[in-house]
Amino acid sequence: MRILITTQMVDRDDPILGFFHGWIIEFAKHFEHVHVICLKEGVHTLPKNVSVYSLGKEHGVSYRKYLSRFIRYVWQLRGDHDIVFSHMNPHYIVLAGWFWSVCKKPMFFWRNHAQMNIKTKIAAYFARRVFYTSSYACTRIFTHAVQMPVGIDMSLFKEDHARQRSDRSVLFLGRISPVKRIEIFIDAGSRLSGFDMHVYGGASKGQEQYRQEIETRSRGVVTFHEGIPNYETPAVYSQFDMYVNLTPEGSMDKTVLEAAACGVLVIVANKSFAHILPDMCLLKENTPESLADHIQKFGQMSPAEKETYRIEVRQNIERGHSLTKLATELMVYFQYE
Repeated sequence: MRILITTQMVDRDDPILGFFHGWIIEFAKHFEHVHVICLKEGVHTLPKNVSVYSLGKEHGVSYRKYLSRFIRYVWQLRGDHDIVFSHMNPHYIVLAGWFWSVCKKPMFFWRNHAQMNIKTKIAAYFARRVFYTSSYACTRIFTHAVQMPVGIDMSLFKEDHARQRSDRSVLFLGRISPVKRIEIFIDAGSRLSGFDMHVYGGASKGQEQYRQEIETRSRGVVTFHEGIPNYETPAVYSQFDMYVNLTPEGSMDKTVLEAAACGVLVIVANKSFAHILPDMCLLKENTPESLADHIQKFGQMSPAEKETYRIEVRQNIERGHSLTKLATELMVYFQYE
């Protein structure tokens, strides 16, 4: 069986979307050939049975060129794949769904987002199945939607014992944008004493001014670092005692489980993680006061309590949300529907 994947980016060095490089490698284990159409192509080291076709964003923005290249690739590859898997972005199915339907190519759509729009509805109409991970995702409402494992590469995300984990150190890692609620992290830090607070992440496009304002607001309470590639994050996670993620429901930020798999005590505002993480990890309110209280409680845990937590959470992730499990469950639908 051969698969055509459409996605936003193929770049192992990208701090946000670099994880998908690992997904492609996993897919390559299950398919005769994997064709990937992406908006932007960067650094990758993929198996020989993977071919990447870029729409060219790495050479500059041109929507006319994106469209013409996409149409050319869809026509060129029409006989070289058996199914289509569209990751996150509905535009590809909106544009080519009718053609793939005529060619009798089963389409599968992955969409994990809080907001519904007409493009998502159109993509879902053409798709044989719609996949999501968050129980708050907008796509959960479709009758042919299926909740899936998050897909964590457990061979990559594990504790790096060569790194020294600093006691009472707290990490915030991800793109700097208002939806991440980083101001709550900073305000919580101003209420704490004796904790070492750090942020790793670059500004989202158009949010450079926001990042500057956030850094100014921190007044030295938090140390800022630039974003790093996804495959380098295990070394960072292994140096910190706690990891904070304040993204609300709707999406399901993979960094939470990646950090937990590396042995970090995680604190989250997203209730989608309630079935994976212990209750002690979930904020009752997404406020500086509630976050500061959680950090304080985690800081008071004994080493033995922390180790029990780390073992339990990693086992939960490996059992229910590993990349291997995700690929296995997806293949059931790819092969038999």
